[in-house]
Amino acid sequence: MRSDLLQLPAIRARLDRFRTQALASGVPAEEIARWTAAARPCLTLTPDGDGPVVARLGGPALVPPRSPGLPHPRYHHVVTVDLAALPREPDMLSLPAGGRLLLFAAYSDGDGVAVGSALHVPSGSPLVERVRDTSRDHPGYAWAGLDALLLESRRALRVTYDVSLPDNETLYDATEHPGAHGLRHVWRTLRTRAHEGAYLRIGGYSDDPYGEGDILTLSGEAADRAAGRDPRPVDPWEPPRSADWALLAQWKGLTGGNVYWLIRREDAAGARLDRAACTGFSEEEDMLS
Repeated sequence: MRSDLLQLPAIRARLDRFRTQALASGVPAEEIARWTAAARPCLTLTPDGDGPVVARLGGPALVPPRSPGLPHPRYHHVVTVDLAALPREPDMLSLPAGGRLLLFAAYSDGDGVAVGSALHVPSGSPLVERVRDTSRDHPGYAWAGLDALLLESRRALRVTYDVSLPDNETLYDATEHPGAHGLRHVWRTLRTRAHEGAYLRIGGYSDDPYGEGDILTLSGEAADRAAGRDPRPVDPWEPPRSADWALLAQWKGLTGGNVYWLIRREDAAGARLDRAACTGFSEEEDMLS
């Protein structure tokens, strides 16, 4: 994907490091060029980012008293994003220009996955403080201490322009990209060094520790089937389409795993953020350690 954002010095430097290390590992230059053609810009939000504060973890969730998109009573308030403070670029996921994006999630012990929702609160909306219904937490609920951890951290998140590359087997044809294994290994190493702590990513590709089935693709296809729509496979080497599923946000931190909020591009552009789907999983047995 060609993008002016990929020419930003910090992003160019990161892609240059990727090319240098991939060449050193023996991947031909032509294969590296084909792979980086699928690069997509994204935003990474961390406490030590180099941009302005655009979000804050946890704390009280201020929501409209009446809204069709209000979260399930047991969902935890994960983060509030100030949409007016987010950089707006043509090649980024199109989001409302104002108001706030609230992300909610909970752990479904029976299924072993995360569930959740998103909510857009327009500027000027009347607001009330939402209190999570803890009476629905059964003994041994895996995320029982999450609210306290979020409230304790209550950390401001700063935004950094970033870049992502495909890192799941279902996103490419191995016969067309024989060097994919080596390319993905190099990218994972660089990504781990760049984001050792917790982060929230907006846009770009999803990633996970396994790199087999792409979370974004699989969850989007499941949501399409549930809605009676034909799934639309995503090709990283083709321009995104309005009906494609996109990564609204990926959160890594505090739960011992990743939580993903996914949305169709046309719904994001139309401020229908309550149509987002959510999934996630834990990589650690003691999730909130």
